[in-house]
Amino acid sequence: MNKQLTDREKYKKANNKGRIVAYYLAKFDLDAYKDFGYKTKYNSKKEVEYDLSIKLGMKPNSYLKRMRDKYDVLFYDPHKATERRQGYYQRPLEKSFLNVASYYKDLEKEELYNIVINLFDSDNYYDNNVNPILAYINNNKKQTTSNQAKRSKTGLKGEKLFIQKFQSDGYLIIENKKINGKLDDKRYDQCGYDFEIKDNKEIYYIEVKSLSEDQGGISFTNKEWSVAKEKGESFILCIIHNVNSNEVEKFHFISNPFSKIEPKKRESIVLQINYEVSNKKIRKLI
Repeated sequence: MNKQLTDREKYKKANNKGRIVAYYLAKFDLDAYKDFGYKTKYNSKKEVEYDLSIKLGMKPNSYLKRMRDKYDVLFYDPHKATERRQGYYQRPLEKSFLNVASYYKDLEKEELYNIVINLFDSDNYYDNNVNPILAYINNNKKQTTSNQAKRSKTGLKGEKLFIQKFQSDGYLIIENKKINGKLDDKRYDQCGYDFEIKDNKEIYYIEVKSLSEDQGGISFTNKEWSVAKEKGESFILCIIHNVNSNEVEKFHFISNPFSKIEPKKRESIVLQINYEVSNKKIRKLI
């Protein structure tokens, strides 16, 4: 016999589901809203959010919207302010929201959409597949919300510095090779790198890693490292030092990092595989 949930337990379950749905809406923005009928069955995002709140068992107010806005610290792009929301992008991300983002960040849109649909269709899916994981990571004392939020802001600041440098110089010097051309922003396309530069017939794939100070290590997601392997000499790693210090920023570019770096592979319960590169190994390359 199924346990009868109290109102408080129902509210907690609905909100746990809501954080995942809100992450999907925040990460994929208009495309995600279209999946649920935006500009087809519905007339506005507000109506989509209202309908989803009812189906999740949440209170039918603006709470799902506020949940979505909290993820703006991860997805807000000042260069696309007319296309993206400006909600909570300057506020630290709460641990429960950061845990959701960490757990699902490496999934493709279709994969995450299937999870979201299952949350609407079946409580069994949530009880058996989602709730145990959320309970574990929410109780994991090693997770540090403030540090991860700071890293997100550092990354965005570094990417902005890269754009400014390219626009100012008009080219990059990669291991004595001059690269110029059109810069395309790919940060929100989930393709395993941040930018493309189309130089005549060549395409270069740029991944930007930002360090607050002069020293520090970096990490790659599983997808980033796989793309680095696939693209070979066309994949360029840009490491920016002193992003948050009083010292002048330093840019270092490494082509084909897959062939030059031997990172330590780390697997974790958050379904994300990272390849970590120590400061010592970085120093050997620059």
